[in-house]
Amino acid sequence: MADTSTKPYFKNFDGLRAIAATLVFIWHVELHKHHLNTANIFIPDTGFIGVTIFLVLSGFLITYLLMQEKDINEDINYKKFYMRRVLRIWPLYFLILLTAYFIYPANMSPKGLLLGLFFLPNFAILAGLLPAVIDPIWSIGVEEQFYLVQPHIIRLIKKENIAWIFILLLIINYTLRYVLRNFYSDVHMLHNIEFALSYFRFDCLIIGSLMALFYYNEKYNYFNTWATSFIFSKTMQVVSLCAFIAFITFKNKYPHVFDNEMLTVIAAIIIVNLAQQETSLISLNNKFLNYLGRISYGFYLLHKIPLFFILFIAGKYLADYNNVYVNIFIYVFSFGLSVLLAGLSFKYYESYFLKFKNKYSAIKH
Repeated sequence: MADTSTKPYFKNFDGLRAIAATLVFIWHVELHKHHLNTANIFIPDTGFIGVTIFLVLSGFLITYLLMQEKDINEDINYKKFYMRRVLRIWPLYFLILLTAYFIYPANMSPKGLLLGLFFLPNFAILAGLLPAVIDPIWSIGVEEQFYLVQPHIIRLIKKENIAWIFILLLIINYTLRYVLRNFYSDVHMLHNIEFALSYFRFDCLIIGSLMALFYYNEKYNYFNTWATSFIFSKTMQVVSLCAFIAFITFKNKYPHVFDNEMLTVIAAIIIVNLAQQETSLISLNNKFLNYLGRISYGFYLLHKIPLFFILFIAGKYLADYNNVYVNIFIYVFSFGLSVLLAGLSFKYYESYFLKFKNKYSAIKH
């Protein structure tokens, strides 16, 4: 059996985080610049594409690490797990939430703050209780809700049965979605249901977890099946990448064919192949993508602050300019300032808490 005692480092994943964060950024630029009467670029909802990638990747990584911990220690230390989550997620999350409450009191009621404090921001955004400048925090709530349950499944269930529990959860998830989508004939109600379901993407985390179980078992030779060679084949990699491109290209035209569930599966296949660097056809390991990936949490949560500032400047001083120049200005300066702000946050704020995180590591480096 291969050595499981060292903490894994997946070189391609920082680059993937960078791409996911950029997709979210692009969507928010297009979403908010309509206030300037600036023409939108024809794109699908790249925001949910980026979030889907983030959630699948999170499920994959957390499950992989917990499986390692269970193998090494024959147990999972809940205290260490949750302290790692606290030190990574909470400082910036609560800073943004509390700052927004005191700066945007008209857009964020005490009820919205309360939901955010209890990691229910996806409920808050559905109720219109979050100011737009911080609404990316909704997906953090989805993750934290999922991780209240997931480590207990991996700790308490026998290793060979864990996948079946996740499959059962996935069946329940999709059954509920199917029932909700087909129970109402009213178009307006159906639209509201679809909108609500888009903020409860637990299927992304579950499918990411399932793919991690498959990859972990394959990597450490617990079992070998035909699926191993099929998933990591060049053909499957090309097909999954083409499917991803097709999703981006045709999502707007055929929304019922290219739905979020399909994207989740495509993303999971791409992620597991990026994890298997020896057979991966592409590499996302370069200096800039790695840096943006490392600061992607801050970039994701903070990018709307520079974006709104740049949109204000553009609306005030560039209203009479050509749309092309206005778009270039908005994208270049809002992206650059977002990277700068996220970098400063990582270096001077988040890193203070991260230096304590290794104390709670269950796997040695």
